[in-house]
Amino acid sequence: MLLRLSIVSASLLFLSACSDPVQDAHKAILESLSGTADIEFIADQSFAHGAVCGQFKQRDKWGESSGTKRYVYRGGVLNSSPNSSDLAIYCSEEPAKVIEERLGISLATHDSAQIEKLISDLSSLATTLEQYYADHSAYPTSDQGLKALTEQPKERLGLGNYPEGGYLKNIPKDPWQQPYDYQGPVWAGVKSPFTLRSLGADGAEGGSKEATDIGTELIPYLQLLLDLADH
Repeated sequence: MLLRLSIVSASLLFLSACSDPVQDAHKAILESLSGTADIEFIADQSFAHGAVCGQFKQRDKWGESSGTKRYVYRGGVLNSSPNSSDLAIYCSEEPAKVIEERLGISLATHDSAQIEKLISDLSSLATTLEQYYADHSAYPTSDQGLKALTEQPKERLGLGNYPEGGYLKNIPKDPWQQPYDYQGPVWAGVKSPFTLRSLGADGAEGGSKEATDIGTELIPYLQLLLDLADH
C-alpha cells in the first residue's frame, strides 16, 4: 500500500512538472468565456520566465468572429486585455531589460528590499482604499488624502460605519522615507480610479533611476523583477 501511494504521488508530481503552460493558458481563456465558446488560438508563444503570449478569436454559433484578441498568461493569471507595456515586457525574452528601458526600474537602481517594500505598501494601501470605498461608496478626496484611512475625515462625521481606530494605525512611508502620493478620483459620485504612488528618492514628481515615480499599476512588473532575480 505504501509503495502504491508513493508511485501515485510520484506520478502526480511528474504530471504537475510536465504541465504545458500554453494548454494552461488556453484552459484559462475557455474558463473566462464560460467554456462554451468556439475558440481559435493563434501564434501562441511561451517564454522562459513563465509567460505565455498569443491571440485568439471567438466565434458565435453562426461562425462569425468577434475579431482577434491578444492575451498574456503568467503564474495562473490571465490578462485578456494587455496594454502595450504588458505586451512589450511579458512577451520578451529579456523582460528585465525592457522594464528598465520603458520604466526606468531595475535591480541596479532599486534593490530587492526596496522593491519588496513598494509591492507590500502599495498593495496594502490599495486594498484598504477599496475597503474604504466599499464602506462609504467613495474614495477619500485628494484633500483628505491617505490620512482618511487612519482617522475619520471631518466631512464624513455623519457616517456610522467608520471603524473605531481607523482602517490603519499609521500610513507607511516609501523606501526613501517619503510619504506616498495619493490623488483621489477626479469625478465625484462615480467609481473612477485613484492615483497612488511613490515619488521616488527625490520626493518629487518625475525623475529617473531612484527618483522614478512608481505607482500601483507597476506592481506586476515589480513582482516580475523579483521573480527573475530568484532564478
